[in-house]
Amino acid sequence: MLDWLEGNTKYAKNIGNLKSNVGSLKAGDILIRRGHVEIFAYKSGGTIYVYNCGSNHGISNVDVIGDTNGNRGSYTIYRLTK
Repeated sequence: MLDWLEGNTKYAKNIGNLKSNVGSLKAGDILIRRGHVEIFAYKSGGTIYVYNCGSNHGISNVDVIGDTNGNRGSYTIYRLTK
């Protein structure tokens, strides 16, 4: 997934790392870190909620990956442009 996103700048834009860009998250943003792909759902009460792409359950239910105070993994944010 990461190779495809980085090689297709026509279709996806690298927004930067999650820690520095948490305020710019939009629903549908793709969050990637080594071995993990998440789809951003929303923020609520300082908590970041995502859909996890690792299983049918994960993609069907929102899950927490961290909070907006810096307690989160080292994800990179990608946004589809087309």
